[in-house]
Amino acid sequence: MDKAAAREKRENARRARASAPPAIFARSMDWRRTRDAKVAKLREASSTVAPCAAATAADHIDSYHRYSMIVGEADGGTPLAPARYAALKELCAAAARDRLFTTWRHTSSGLDCVNVGPMTRCFCGHSYRAHAFYKNKSKKVHCRVPGCACPCYKYVYHRSSGAIKCGCKHALELHRCADGTPSSCRHAGCRCARFHPTVTCVCTAPADAHITVFERRSERERDGRVVGSLWEGLEDGGGAEDEVVALEHAAMSAAAGGLTSFLSLAPGVERVQIAASSALPRPAHSRIQTRRRGGGGGTGTTGEEATARAVEETKDNWWCTRGGEKHDWKQWHKYVKHCRKYRCERAGCGYFKKCWTKCADIDCKGCHVIGHKRW
Repeated sequence: MDKAAAREKRENARRARASAPPAIFARSMDWRRTRDAKVAKLREASSTVAPCAAATAADHIDSYHRYSMIVGEADGGTPLAPARYAALKELCAAAARDRLFTTWRHTSSGLDCVNVGPMTRCFCGHSYRAHAFYKNKSKKVHCRVPGCACPCYKYVYHRSSGAIKCGCKHALELHRCADGTPSSCRHAGCRCARFHPTVTCVCTAPADAHITVFERRSERERDGRVVGSLWEGLEDGGGAEDEVVALEHAAMSAAAGGLTSFLSLAPGVERVQIAASSALPRPAHSRIQTRRRGGGGGTGTTGEEATARAVEETKDNWWCTRGGEKHDWKQWHKYVKHCRKYRCERAGCGYFKKCWTKCADIDCKGCHVIGHKRW
């Protein structure tokens, strides 16, 4: 009997071991039970919070868009506290009444070649909306991103989706410190002291001949430049019935920069052919002609005709056409022996053209490429 009982006991223990789950499976089940308990606890806590009244998914998306347009990257990845966000909205809405228009302007001609938008990048790498665009009185549009020491927004000419390179052939990122301030080139072996791009703008002027300009609405109205709103009526709340949404609409319009319409996205040399006021100041004689005609004195030209003539006269000072009739060609002998090369001597142009057959005619358009060859 003792042997039979011992044998039965061993058999029961073997069956128990065979039916028991493996140790790794038991640990997995314990982890799942712990997780389920946490989830149940969170669900119970969230059920006690009152949901947003009549808030749809579209309302949440619109609210996030407005927050992104006002704050940008300035929150450092952590959403601002409600009190701080409300104070920022009040500040931006007050600045929207006489908001800043930010452009990249050719210094000698006054042509606004690029209109800065909310997502346009600064030299420090952050967007315009992440800067203090609401400082319309002092115009000290510093960067608000935590850790960035950029003192004022500075536009850098872009081609395609990236910024242009320096004359030392190295990228913009190698010419700034970790805090966004300019520095000498950090590429190994490069002696470049500062970022100096050698490319030309669409207006054919060098990039160094442009500056970033901040103008208030009242200043642009005085110069006769376009001051339209990017979003129609947004400075006054955009027609929203909710006071919070109307305040956010007004605050968001202050971050529009130099944008006023879809036309303002085009380069200045193209905008001036459609509407002169979108890229150039109103000529003084155009205002005089318009005032005279309004007073009923004489049959002089209209203000639009005078503006168009002033634009054509201004083009001679800052633009050479691709046809070549306004270029000031001079033969270029430096380092050139295999062909005839001509260079435009007009200030701010720098166009080259080459003739491989060594054509003696200086008006030759160049036979290497269609049009002119920009060297």
